[in-house]
Amino acid sequence: MIVDAHAHFPRHMATPGAVRYGSFEPIIADAERLGVGRLAVSVLPFLFNGKRWTEPATAGELRQAWGIFLELHARYPAHVLGYAVAGAATVGAGPSCVGRMVEHEAVVGIKLDLAPRVDDPVWEPVFALAAENELPVLVHCSKRLLDPVAGETEPEHLAEVARRHPHVKFIMAHLGLDWLWARRVVADLTNIHLDTSGMLAMAGSVEDVVGFLGADRVIFGSDLMGRSLGDQLGRVTGARIGDDDKGKILGRNFLSLVPGGVL
Repeated sequence: MIVDAHAHFPRHMATPGAVRYGSFEPIIADAERLGVGRLAVSVLPFLFNGKRWTEPATAGELRQAWGIFLELHARYPAHVLGYAVAGAATVGAGPSCVGRMVEHEAVVGIKLDLAPRVDDPVWEPVFALAAENELPVLVHCSKRLLDPVAGETEPEHLAEVARRHPHVKFIMAHLGLDWLWARRVVADLTNIHLDTSGMLAMAGSVEDVVGFLGADRVIFGSDLMGRSLGDQLGRVTGARIGDDDKGKILGRNFLSLVPGGVL
């Protein structure tokens, strides 16, 4: 089974007071046509509240986002899995809010809000919660050679955290953007997997990371709706690697990270 480990509820389907859940139907149809059996969705407030992604979400925005996910899963239970989205506003008041989210039957991991950075001490209770529940932590990660963004998590920040928390399973989103840099930074940290999401379908990127780290540490993700599901899937299916390695990337690796019985 192919699992998209990094999808989102898109901006154009959620405006204040009007969430158009039915608009997700074509996405489900595309997934079925392409053979993608499950979409692991995180609903991030900046995708519908009009704020810049570098601004931490408020507690109210995070509660609204969780409500959207619950309704989305209720409508498409056979296709939609999800992440409990942790934000500084809720973690600061204690981990109980995220703790209740991870108890939901469809939750396969924890997704950190994009701000603050992963090495901020505010996330320490979330890492403890992830280890306790054996859930992976999905982290936006981007090494921008041009125009770096202040406060954005880069591969070296995640590497530092992963060394402090060897029993926490991390997923570095977007291959760290500059995958040539990222794969070197995390090479010795086997508790970090890299997902393929959210980049242009650059020829050779998947082959390079697999050749450097091994296929066991690479996970398929699309960053839907920021990217096309078919385009992102093609990066893996069209890669010059063996069929067994493709099978690992397209589902088996992610399934090995989530608790048994979720899928």
